[in-house]
Amino acid sequence: MARFLLGAIAFCLLAISANARVQGQGQDFEIHGHVYCDPCRLQFKTNLSYPLDAMQLKIECKNRDNKTTTFTSETKSRPDGYFVVKVPGDHEEDICEAILTPNKHPQCNEIMATRDRDQVSLADNAGVVGNVRYTNDLFYMTKDADNRCEAIYESLWDDVSEQDY
Repeated sequence: MARFLLGAIAFCLLAISANARVQGQGQDFEIHGHVYCDPCRLQFKTNLSYPLDAMQLKIECKNRDNKTTTFTSETKSRPDGYFVVKVPGDHEEDICEAILTPNKHPQCNEIMATRDRDQVSLADNAGVVGNVRYTNDLFYMTKDADNRCEAIYESLWDDVSEQDY
């Protein structure tokens, strides 16, 4: 019985030390997200919103105390608007953001001030299992609203009018 107990204790200590070593090294993370165009200028996704290809964005991590940049990387969205960025190491002491940059798209090139960036936690102990992190959708807008948006505006107004307050 004593041998079994000593063996179990040794196994637990070995597992704890291995886990501490892995957590101390930090894992690499992947940030996944989408870039869309908002042709209705509503500042949220509608059935007229569409994905944007080859939109440049950057991932930037800054130390939360002294604001120095600790990591930066740039990427472009795929034809379906999807992007993936690999970020090495743990950034527990940083604020990391996916940020849209100015683009030359012929119709959809106005950066939406409220949806142009999203913070992402890149810490091993953030309470999220795994190394994949997702951003909220990021948006550009057209200069003028598309004519087809009138039906969307009306349906939104109908939904509000039908609610009992």
